[in-house]
Amino acid sequence: MGKSRRWMYLMYNNSTVSLDLVLQIGKIIHHDFSDSIKELSTSLKVNESPTAYEKEEISADYWKDKYLKLLEEYNLLLKQR
Repeated sequence: MGKSRRWMYLMYNNSTVSLDLVLQIGKIIHHDFSDSIKELSTSLKVNESPTAYEKEEISADYWKDKYLKLLEEYNLLLKQR
């Protein structure tokens, strides 16, 4: 989110947090707030499904492949020196 720790503490003490902000935090921490907030369960849960990118990002294979690709690029850079 690009916010400071202080901003997060102030946001948690604020009683008027926007639903968009709650959704962003929920995606970051992988938590569905629709059980706790009535407005979320009625309006957003019907159409919300993870995108292909989100599914891939969660998988262990995604991170393994990303690591291997970066490692190969790093080795190529070392050889060029």
